[in-house]
Amino acid sequence: MGQKNKGGFASANRKTKFTKVTLYPGIKGAPRRTIYVRRLQEGCYLATSVNIPGLVAQGRTVAEALKSAYSVARWLLEPRRERGEQ
Repeated sequence: MGQKNKGGFASANRKTKFTKVTLYPGIKGAPRRTIYVRRLQEGCYLATSVNIPGLVAQGRTVAEALKSAYSVARWLLEPRRERGEQ
């Protein structure tokens, strides 16, 4: 089972070796977003999202990659919110 954290719900998938984090925006009616974090051969971690086009972030640890991904997600989603999109 996964682990509840401030930004959403994290779960690790050992078969595919990635961590899945679901973001709950806290805004009524706003869709959930999912970020996938996986370890690269170089030793760093890469965070991507199917739900947030253009989101690519990396870090030396899973936590660092997620922190960077949250910042990128806010930056990418802010114009949508301003236009009234979700």
